This record gives sequence, structure tokens and C-alpha cells, in this order.
Amino acid sequence: MPIPALQNEDGIAEGQAALRLVNSRAMLSSGNLVYARAMAHFVDACVLYGFSAYAAKFFSVVLISIHAHSISATGKVASSVFQNAFAYSNTQLFTAAFAALTVLYFVGLPLVFSRTPGQAVFGLRLCGENGSAITLRQLLLRLGGMLFTYGSGGILCLSGLRSREGRFVHDIVSGSMVTKE
Repeated sequence: MPIPALQNEDGIAEGQAALRLVNSRAMLSSGNLVYARAMAHFVDACVLYGFSAYAAKFFSVVLISIHAHSISATGKVASSVFQNAFAYSNTQLFTAAFAALTVLYFVGLPLVFSRTPGQAVFGLRLCGENGSAITLRQLLLRLGGMLFTYGSGGILCLSGLRSREGRFVHDIVSGSMVTKE
């Protein structure tokens, strides 16, 4: 890929140089947008997994503290309570925390900020098909579409690689699009 030429902005005060890309079409091509979206999803998945693991441990400690009267009655020490806290959070608590945080992460954050943290890192923004702000209904449909897209093992992601705009199934179903700023 050729390096885009840079040129100075007009109207900048003396001594301050500002540069912009002359060939901005190269930055907005479908391939770059798909790469940025894939990396944003990777960042989001890492953040979501980490928060879910910590939330599961927090919930397990809360459950242990609720059952503290039975633990103190058996004479167990604090180290066994700590070990029991990790035993509580094996599968069920992690799954519950992951499901709850997924809804908050992919619906709540974009509703307020029009992006997830991963999309913010790569300069992406969620909006409606006509460029309007994304609605709660669109975000819920988008989350359902994401479950089908990633539940298919990524096979449904191939449609996004072929389209000119780089729109995936969950974008089409919800009537939303991702734009690069």
C-alpha cells in the first residue's frame, strides 16, 4: 500500500504545523475498516473476559459471606473460606457475570457513548444507517445478531469481508453501521 502524501493545513498560526492525509480514501477502504473492527472486537473480548472473571470472584466472595454462619459453625479457617470462594466461581458465576456484562458492555456503553472501548481505541463509531444516533432497539438487535454471528464460529463474518461497506450480519439485522472517524 503506498504511503499517502501529507500536506500542511491552511489557516494554522505561524510556527505550528498541522498535517493531514491527502488520500483519505485509503484510510476508509473496506479492508482497513474490517481490520480495525476485528481488532476492536479483540480488545472488547479481552476487557469483557477480564471484568467477568473479576465479577465472578466478587460474587463468589459475596456468596461465601452470606453462608458465613455455616462456615463459622463448622470451625473452618479464613484460608478455607478463600478457597471456597474460588470453588464457587467455576462455571455458573462466570457465565452469569459474562452474560450480564455483555449486555451492559455492548448495549449500555454504545447507548451512552456510541462506541465500545475497543471501538474508541481504533476510532470507530456506531450509528444508524442514515448516520443518526443508534437507538436501544438497534443495539438489542445488534447484540442478538452478534450472538448468531459469533455462534456460527465466525462463518457469518465472511459476508462482512465480501461487502463493500464491510457490514456484518449484525449490522444489517439491526440497521446500524460502523464508521471511522
